[in-house]
Amino acid sequence: MQHAWNMSMLLSLFALVAPVPTFAHILGPNHAWGGRSSNIVQKDVVVIGGGAAGTYATVRLQQEGKSVALIEKKNRLGGHVDTYIDPTTGNPFDYGVIYYGNSSVTRNFFDYVGVEMESSLQEKTQVYANFNTGAKVANSVVANETGNFQAAIGAWMKQLEKYPWLTDQTGFHLPATIPEELFLPFGEYIEKYNLGGFTTLLSYTAQQGNLLETPTFYFMKWLNIPSSGFGGIWQKDQNNQKIYDAAFNKLGGASNVYLSSKVDAVRRNSWGVEVCFSTPSGQYIVRASQLIMAIPPKIDNLGFLDISSTEQSLFMQLQNNYISTGVVLNSGLPDASVVINFDTTQPFGIPPAPVNPVLSGASLISNAAFTQWASPNYTSPDAIEAGMLADVDRLQKSLNFTVPAGTKPTLAQVSDHSPYFIHVSEEAIKSGFYDKVNALQGQKRTWWTGATFESEDTANIWNFTNVEILPRVLKA
Repeated sequence: MQHAWNMSMLLSLFALVAPVPTFAHILGPNHAWGGRSSNIVQKDVVVIGGGAAGTYATVRLQQEGKSVALIEKKNRLGGHVDTYIDPTTGNPFDYGVIYYGNSSVTRNFFDYVGVEMESSLQEKTQVYANFNTGAKVANSVVANETGNFQAAIGAWMKQLEKYPWLTDQTGFHLPATIPEELFLPFGEYIEKYNLGGFTTLLSYTAQQGNLLETPTFYFMKWLNIPSSGFGGIWQKDQNNQKIYDAAFNKLGGASNVYLSSKVDAVRRNSWGVEVCFSTPSGQYIVRASQLIMAIPPKIDNLGFLDISSTEQSLFMQLQNNYISTGVVLNSGLPDASVVINFDTTQPFGIPPAPVNPVLSGASLISNAAFTQWASPNYTSPDAIEAGMLADVDRLQKSLNFTVPAGTKPTLAQVSDHSPYFIHVSEEAIKSGFYDKVNALQGQKRTWWTGATFESEDTANIWNFTNVEILPRVLKA
């Protein structure tokens, strides 16, 4: 694991032996931490991060009668949601978050913000091909390499039943001794329990990078029953940004949600918290009783925080993968088709990272497709875009896509979703990392939520937030 030793980390270590710099130093000599009265916001709770976790927490707290300030660095809410709008037709295409687990928590949230969902989309014809060569792989070859899909799904469900403490969507509440088989690379676990047929689904959703090398512990946490795609629901118009735009309006818009804003400094006291942040219209201070942190707690993201030595030591252990998604125009891929990357030279056909696992046609935009790039290691944006387009070019030629005359594939949008799949080492897990992280909840009036504390599935994160975090915030 590599550590990025930046100034915020050095200051945090220095704070162990020296007084913490005053906020006057952090904010500059012309800023009075007390601020002008017009720039001071009083709330019950302040939430940093307007992705899935932060938006959901803010909406639920509002439902419970709490006043909340939500601070988000982007110019919109939604986090990993990305929706491309075709400039010609105005039709949308989701290329970030695609669907949501069909749980009561999910349905209640959508009902409250007033967004219509549906439980089915257009069925797509599945085609398998090796993206490195462009060569098509026959369905019979896939079946022979992997095995029976339905039997493997049933076997996978039986495995999930063995570990309810890992798959209950309430975070990481681990036993004193974790079965060693959960630390097997997932490829070995597949072989041990004859789950090969399951991998046709895994190839489609392989966002962890080196999928077969991922510890089963994390894979089981991620792909449990609600998040496995069975009974998923979709935004009716195939525009997931509508969900978060509706949430923005439900929260009172700009009076409570601060978009395009940068957190400058946070200080946490026995009586409450103060957050100084910059907006396009100036600098503000929000004073609240509680703070919810809903951003990835990587050290590089926490330079504004009056971080404790315990928070520092834990969050320095976090590792992550990298993933980007994109919209390819002039792809030639039929709208109702999806091409899954299948490499017959690899176990179960799952290609090694870096990998583009899938090319999927846009239902409402002709000749447009969703693509992605996943890796456990950093890849430059230029290399990612070149790799995406090279894959499409090979597939066009080998699968005889009908390409619009005089055109070539182009990337309309690419979105970086890193850090993704935030995790720690096997040694850290066995040493009680997650027990120590759980003990942070409520310390310094701060609560933590997001994928790091549950899994990379929106429905699971919402359930965790609803069950584990919000009741304690409301009682604090």
